[in-house]
Amino acid sequence: MISHNLKNQKLFFLAKSSILLLFTSLLTLITSADPKCAKVIKCASSKYISADENICITYHSENSTLSNSTLLNFFEYDKSKCKAGFACKNPTENINYSCIQKPSLSDLMSGGACLRGTQCASYECNNGLCAGKPENGTCTGASGTANHNICNAGLFCTQVRNNTKFTCHPQKNEGDDCDSFFACKNNLVCNYFKCVKAFSLLVGAEADEELACATRYRFYSETQKKSFCADLKLDNKNATHCNLTIGFNNITVPMTLETQCTVTEDKDSYCPLPSDSAEWKGMISTLNTFVNSKEFAQAHVSYKKDFGNFDNSLNRKIEPVLQYPRFKGADECVIQLYLKAGFIRVGLFMVAFLLFGIFA
Repeated sequence: MISHNLKNQKLFFLAKSSILLLFTSLLTLITSADPKCAKVIKCASSKYISADENICITYHSENSTLSNSTLLNFFEYDKSKCKAGFACKNPTENINYSCIQKPSLSDLMSGGACLRGTQCASYECNNGLCAGKPENGTCTGASGTANHNICNAGLFCTQVRNNTKFTCHPQKNEGDDCDSFFACKNNLVCNYFKCVKAFSLLVGAEADEELACATRYRFYSETQKKSFCADLKLDNKNATHCNLTIGFNNITVPMTLETQCTVTEDKDSYCPLPSDSAEWKGMISTLNTFVNSKEFAQAHVSYKKDFGNFDNSLNRKIEPVLQYPRFKGADECVIQLYLKAGFIRVGLFMVAFLLFGIFA
């Protein structure tokens, strides 16, 4: 009995170490470019603006000062300087940035505005819109794999048994068997090979897809070789660390994370949002309403890759929550800068993390 308990204690220690290592790596990915609670992103103002009309992001050194402020450094963003077809690069280094040309559109899905067929995944541009392939149409991409963009809305690309080609097939209904995220209708996700409603599974339910969970958090059991919907609770916070608990089915695992900074002038630091917070619940509710809307139901299956990117106004609502506290107190201009740059996508990985635990 004693030997069994010692073994469990050892396994638990290894599990906890894995969790801390995972979170340390994630936090490094997100904060490695910034000194702790120092770098600030601000939008252009008449007082602080570059005279060079080609510079859309201006870096101000430690010697720069703002009224009633002791900032170490900050960037100033003026998107109005970039003409059509150009955009600002994301500010990740202590240098100024000129407007850079956006990449040419290509691999557009059906319904996308086009000038020529080479911009479309299907290579067909009819009357200024990309034409998709119908049911049973070939959708093998240039790399020899499935390319969902080639199919019309309501269809997904898959390889039928005994067929070397990928073809377009209708998305599946709730309860149907599935083998990919895209196989199910837009308001559904493929969870352990069954189509289930997004955000429908309660804490403790088996889930290999975090978007199936009502909390959008899940926990992997090494012993059971399965993952489960879980909740994240904040126990307490001190000046430098957050003490949290991940739990499901009466199983709890404590963890300690470093506090995180914002991109605003706020010099305080914060903890991740727990799953029972009003902000987190509100974000889940907003997403749930969106994925069950008629608009999203009729959208192309490729939009499932990222619900927020389908509607930029929705993206601006959910990203400050998914990225909390990075965008805490940030204005619309700052949020748009990061969203348009695509840099913030790493945050989705952080909030949809896979935690590791070992249970007796």
